[in-house]
Amino acid sequence: MVIATMKRYVLLLALLIPTVSNHLFAQYGKPEYHIGLVERTISKAPNGKYILWKYPNKKVISNADSIKLRKNRWYYVWKKGKQGLYNERKERCIPIKYDAIVQITDNLFRVEKNGKKGVYNSNGTKVLSPIYDEIIEKGFWFGNNGCLKVGKDGKYGICNEHGISITKLIYSKIKGYSYKLELVKGNTSDFLLNYKYLVYDCKTIKDAFSAPVNGIKTEDYFVVEKDSLFGLLNEKGEMVITPQYTKLINRYLGYRYGKTPWLIACNGKKYGIIDINNHIILPFEYKDIRSTNIEDYFSVETESGKHFYDYVEKKFITDYTYDYFFGNGTYTSIKKDGKVTVINNDTKKMMFPYKYQDIISIWSKPYFCVQQNDLYGLIDDNDNLIVPIIYQRPLWIVCKDKVVVYKDGKYGIINLKNELLYGMTEKRIVGYKNFFSIIDSKGEETKLDANLKVIETAK
Repeated sequence: MVIATMKRYVLLLALLIPTVSNHLFAQYGKPEYHIGLVERTISKAPNGKYILWKYPNKKVISNADSIKLRKNRWYYVWKKGKQGLYNERKERCIPIKYDAIVQITDNLFRVEKNGKKGVYNSNGTKVLSPIYDEIIEKGFWFGNNGCLKVGKDGKYGICNEHGISITKLIYSKIKGYSYKLELVKGNTSDFLLNYKYLVYDCKTIKDAFSAPVNGIKTEDYFVVEKDSLFGLLNEKGEMVITPQYTKLINRYLGYRYGKTPWLIACNGKKYGIIDINNHIILPFEYKDIRSTNIEDYFSVETESGKHFYDYVEKKFITDYTYDYFFGNGTYTSIKKDGKVTVINNDTKKMMFPYKYQDIISIWSKPYFCVQQNDLYGLIDDNDNLIVPIIYQRPLWIVCKDKVVVYKDGKYGIINLKNELLYGMTEKRIVGYKNFFSIIDSKGEETKLDANLKVIETAK
């Protein structure tokens, strides 16, 4: 009997709901339902006002001047000249009482009232009251480390994402860098490291570099300048090496050489190498020290010239000296007395004697453009002559296996067998990755594909 009665009530309710809904929709306009992972509904009433519905027929907001759905998640509501915010579940996040609302991160919104700015988070919690003249623009948000730049009466400070002050409002300018903020006050600056740790009264703190410690974990370090001397800070802003060096070069950090990283340092006018604990690895006896692309090698300048120093073997490489070096990941070119050779970075062997005036490119493995007697040609990495050294401009391999050449005022295209494929012509030829551009004296251009077939003609 009870079950039968309940069934009748359920049936009656099912019949009534459409009637109620139809009445509401006739009065307020049918909601525009968008059913997905979450439902979203906005409708416009006959009076021109907007309604925010919660499925199926619950009004959340009525008589709004405008409602906009943004990023498929946030409902911006305007009513009587004020603005508020609701989330995808139709829950109020920001009350309708602000002049403007701007999303500044995924989870933070800047609000404005009477010319002053504050912040709410996406949970509807007020992070900062609207008392500031300025609050962060995009770009002051650093990954998972939330920092807010706030300004009032011409002074600036930093708060975290929860509105807790990290610094006082005492700075004239705040600059953002990787892993740190520079807080300018007068002629000096404070620095906020990793957006947590404050370091006072420094001239410069360089960007962080990471280094393994005891071969177990990686920590961040910062080179710091104070009173024209350089030292080292750890990631918590603690002084690891007090400022005492005229140079401290962190970009040449040698963490791959062992458990204790090294840095190139200058003490007065002499260079040496130290580790992050300020232990001397190479004494301060040298005119200059530079990193190289040759694994385990430094470039060390002594009184007798420039040499490579093998860090692992702890010895100088005396087979050759040089005046200049330049390298990439595969090769290093070195010059001595106006002649150039190449070192294979893997084998650490000189590939041929000092014999060329210059080597223009060490990127086109296994070929090099070499210069001799102010003319250019191509060799391979075994010093075999591929293209004779007879051309008057540097040679570059384009379209995989072709080379544009220039001689006696004329251009041509050859292959790597030194066979002429096109030209010689007075028309200028420019080679690109996948095509050639042929330009005549009138500026008219013909384009050839990699197979030297015409693909386009244009002025």
